[in-house]
Amino acid sequence: MKRTAVDTVLGVDREGRQAALGHWIGDGVGGSTFWTSVAGERPARGVNAVLSAGKAGLTSFPGAWPAVFTTTVVQRGLVHPIRHRLNDVVDQDQEAFSRDRKAMYQAPRRDRAETARLNLAERWAAT
Repeated sequence: MKRTAVDTVLGVDREGRQAALGHWIGDGVGGSTFWTSVAGERPARGVNAVLSAGKAGLTSFPGAWPAVFTTTVVQRGLVHPIRHRLNDVVDQDQEAFSRDRKAMYQAPRRDRAETARLNLAERWAAT
């Protein structure tokens, strides 16, 4: 068995309904040409605006969506990189680390999430 990433594009309409707009696996996934092509296909599938796009460490992603949907704001997602940090935490500390990061995920406002992120970084920096 081979481990590989699956890139998924999710959409949320103005009424809050969610839909998977596509899943991609394999070679070529993740390059700027690839993401520009994915964004370019969305209007043919009924997507007429993308207001915000999030990414998890994909360096080629930011330019693709605004090239097609000029009002798109691209944000860097923090959840995935922080979730993957759990792999670097020793077994006996994983429960405490998970509890500390929940404060960030469950924060009701952006300023509290940022404070929780800074606290997480400070507490676990030396670990």
